[in-house]
Amino acid sequence: MLEEALQRLQDQVDGLIKRNRTALQEERKLLKRLQRRQREADRASDRVTFVRSLEEAAGTQVLGGASDTTEDVGRLADLEQEAGRLFLTIIQRHIDA
Repeated sequence: MLEEALQRLQDQVDGLIKRNRTALQEERKLLKRLQRRQREADRASDRVTFVRSLEEAAGTQVLGGASDTTEDVGRLADLEQEAGRLFLTIIQRHIDA
């Protein structure tokens, strides 16, 4: 009877360890994805800033006509939203743990 109880306890501990490992692996994946999106957002932001500085120097508006840069502005907004969602997911998992 005692051995059975110890075995059940050990099984529960093993299950908790496995769940924690799985959660940690998922969190690492989310963090890598968040870092990748942040780098993409930084690059897009740098391109937008560069074009805007060129606009100011030239006294014209290039941004409205440059489709690549307009796409960068849209992509930057998308990346910022996704990074926010990933961050909230990570925080929620810590709260749930």
